[in-house]
Amino acid sequence: MLSHAAWIASDLPAGELVCPIAVVEIGDSREVIPFEVATQEEAIRLGKQKVAELTGAVDRWAFAREGLWSLLGSDSPKLDVLSVTAWSNGLDEPLLLQQCFSPTAKGTFQLLDSIKIVVHGLTCSDEIKLRIMPIVFGGINQHHEGENWMRWQSN
Repeated sequence: MLSHAAWIASDLPAGELVCPIAVVEIGDSREVIPFEVATQEEAIRLGKQKVAELTGAVDRWAFAREGLWSLLGSDSPKLDVLSVTAWSNGLDEPLLLQQCFSPTAKGTFQLLDSIKIVVHGLTCSDEIKLRIMPIVFGGINQHHEGENWMRWQSN
């Protein structure tokens, strides 16, 4: 999902945002649910509500959206961020992946810094990150545009 969201963001014209989208899996079946409504805020609210309802009723889900990110209490400008919340059977609660980026409208699409992983509301430890990142990059590489990830990081 993170690679898919980045691929969409990499091609958007100025003023456009990634449409919040969920992917839900039950067995071998996969359903894509877009949340396209009047505002990004409402679409995100509806998406979060839907995946909360699905938790425990499906094998896994992921919910991707675009937003803004900043350090708590920082005066620095907010950064554009792609966020993917993901849950699978066996997890106590969903994981949150966040990738800051510079949109095409600011020149060239570029991924900024590394992927942040949030577990239980806190940025995860290096030990947990080492265990999760191979899974994250495996998912990125499965996407048909996953090969662009490294290029997007180096622009």
